Order: sequence, then C-alpha cells, then structure tokens
Amino acid sequence: MRLPAFLLLCLLASPAVVWGVDVDVDSLKDSFHDNYGGVVIPNDRFGSSGKSTVPDLLDDEDFDDGADAPRAEVADPLEGWNRLMFRLNDKLYVWALRPTADFYAEILPGDIRGCIDNFFTNLGAPVRLLNSFLQGRFKDAGTELSRFAINSTIGVAGLADVAAADFGISRRRADFGQTLGRYGLGNGFFICWPILGPSTLRETVGTVVDSLVNPTTYIEKSASETITVNAVQIVNKLSVSPDIYTELKKNSLDPYVAMRQGYVDYRRALIQGGKQNAEKKTP
Repeated sequence: MRLPAFLLLCLLASPAVVWGVDVDVDSLKDSFHDNYGGVVIPNDRFGSSGKSTVPDLLDDEDFDDGADAPRAEVADPLEGWNRLMFRLNDKLYVWALRPTADFYAEILPGDIRGCIDNFFTNLGAPVRLLNSFLQGRFKDAGTELSRFAINSTIGVAGLADVAAADFGISRRRADFGQTLGRYGLGNGFFICWPILGPSTLRETVGTVVDSLVNPTTYIEKSASETITVNAVQIVNKLSVSPDIYTELKKNSLDPYVAMRQGYVDYRRALIQGGKQNAEKKTP
C-alpha cells in the first residue's frame, strides 16, 4: 500500500485513535513522537517508551521548554471536524487499542517489546539524519549516522540500542516539520487526523515528506502486510509508553483544547530547541 492510499484511508477511517498527547511541554518532552517506513506509522508520534528521556529529542540544555514564553497559538478553522475526529479516536482508544495493548503487554515480556520498539526507532534514523543536516545540526547528523551504523550491526538490525547503552550516544529528534519551522514557516492551521492524531498543516506536509524520504517506504509490501506492520508498531508503542492520554482526560475540563495546546506548545519548543542547537554548534 502506497502513501497516498494510506493517507486516504486515514482520512476516511472512522473511528480511529489519537496518540501521544499531553497537557504540558514537560510531560511531552518525555513522551512524544519518528518516521514512516513503507508505510510505517511514525514511531515517535505516539509517545516514546518509558525508558526514553529528553536526549531522545535533543540534549537537555538544547531543548527550549519556553517556560517564560507566551503559549503558542494556532488557528483552528476546522474545529468541528477536529473535535469529531478527537471523539472518534477517543472511542477506539478506550474500547479497542488500550485493552489490546494491555493484553499484549501481559503476554509478551518487556525485553522483547523493547527490542521491537528499538527496531522501529532504528528504521527512522535516515530521516532524522537528513533533517538534522538540513537544520544545520551537523554534529547531530553525525550522531544519528553513528547510531544507525552501530545499532544496525552490533545491535542486530536495531533490536538493541547498543549505541545508547554501551557508547552513550543518545538519539536526536529531527523531522521535516521541524526543519520547515527552523526556517520560519508557521504552523498553518491545526488538524486532528484519524489514526495519526494531532497535527498542523506544516506538520502534515512534514510527515508526508519524511515518509517519501524514508527508504523503507519503497519496500514492496501487500496491503495486508502494511496493515500488520503498522498494527504491531502501534500496539507495541502503546505497551511501552505511559498512558498519558487517560491522565489528560482526567485533568482537563476540555481534553480537546488541552491536546491541541499541548501539541502546538511541544512543537514550538522542539523547533526553538533545534534552532539553538544549530546556532550553538555552528563554528
């Protein structure tokens, strides 16, 4: 199944699930977002594993959490559609995907689930490498190249994150939406996609470009094989991630607004951190 067909399926699919949302930037730093692969749903988008920390995104000192900055704003002309998608995503999450992930976690040991998560993360390394380079973060690009080489060989096709565990080389966060923001392109309007969850016009374009750049997109697979890969990735990611969505609903008067604001604030902080990272590491 090629990318256009998959995106059309996402547009028409109902219900679907929203992932990786939270109320504030501090929580999002530890639990958000990677890239497509043939078509594989972005690994980081649905929340990082419990063992992941800020270095998965950027160095801690390079991540601007914007504590003293005004909250980012975004236009929401499609609020009616977005709220509908949010509700539909919520139903599938509560009724199907969360119970499936919990059952999956019960029957599959954590070490194996961690290896699967590492494998999908490693697949996104070429996209992170390219976008780090495009943002002028040349040291981070080198870091991603080193990680990919180490984990694809010593780490047995990325099943083990040897680069981080044995060499202290942490993953860097970089995608094309961040690259566009790095050079001043605004969010555009907010949109909540079926399955893919919160996004903006800029981030949607970034997701499509990242998908086309990822070499694994061009591996021939049938529709059933693509669906199976995506399903395994989604369920596995949920099984190793904290259930921040349930907490969001408990602690928010309007979970949709909290999701929207949290996502936009997170992306703004990530882009600003990337700018500072590039400036600091430019000779």
